[in-house]
Amino acid sequence: MNTYHYTYLITNLNPTTNEKYYIGSRTCHCLPAADEYLGSSTYLNNAIKLYGSNTFEKIIIAEWESRPKANFHEEWLHNEYNVAKNDMFYNKSKAKSDGFCGGAAESIAKHKETKANPVWKATIGRQQHVNRVKTMTSKVWQQNEINRIKKLKETKANPVWKATIGAASIQKMLKTKASASWQQSVGTATKEKIRKTKTDPLWILTIEKERQRKRSETLLTPEYIKNNTFICPHCGAIIKGRGAFNRWHDNKCKLKRN
Repeated sequence: MNTYHYTYLITNLNPTTNEKYYIGSRTCHCLPAADEYLGSSTYLNNAIKLYGSNTFEKIIIAEWESRPKANFHEEWLHNEYNVAKNDMFYNKSKAKSDGFCGGAAESIAKHKETKANPVWKATIGRQQHVNRVKTMTSKVWQQNEINRIKKLKETKANPVWKATIGAASIQKMLKTKASASWQQSVGTATKEKIRKTKTDPLWILTIEKERQRKRSETLLTPEYIKNNTFICPHCGAIIKGRGAFNRWHDNKCKLKRN
């Protein structure tokens, strides 16, 4: 019997109060998409009785290979959206004063400290790496990974996900990258690392050369040519590439302006 571990988002589509979302983790023996479980929150269950289960939508955020990883992701999400004090979440019924699971920040810091320990790296960490490589080279894992990516794309294409977790993540990322502290530290270091990599002769002769070869082959495929060839409705010119088409033709075509 297969066991699945996942994190999920419950959304009240027609709330009459600020309470609207619930983030949780779950382990089941059926496909996550077929699992009808919603959550253990008292607030959430009361709301389901009040509004009816048809009013609530469940979205699978991510699937995990073990329950501890699912719990860790759930805890991170709780900390990220501060569900302990956020009136938009039903989770707060079980939240502690410092966070839903006692503070995700401390757990994350402890996790990083453990993995940085040389003894851990040489023993448990090394064995985990060997097991991971063995697993990732199996056909069963590769097929499951294809299915997982497909489900993740479906989740991210969901309008509800985009309007909640997706929108919040994008705004936070933009805000972080716009801060002076990030640009001076992470941003500068990242740009320097990219510059060194792309100027490395070994990188140019291996990865970059292979990338250019694949790109050349892609540009010659009939499917790519068909999807990236455009005809200007004003002058009738046949343009290869959407960039050139948008820049010089279509709404910017000289014949249209004349």
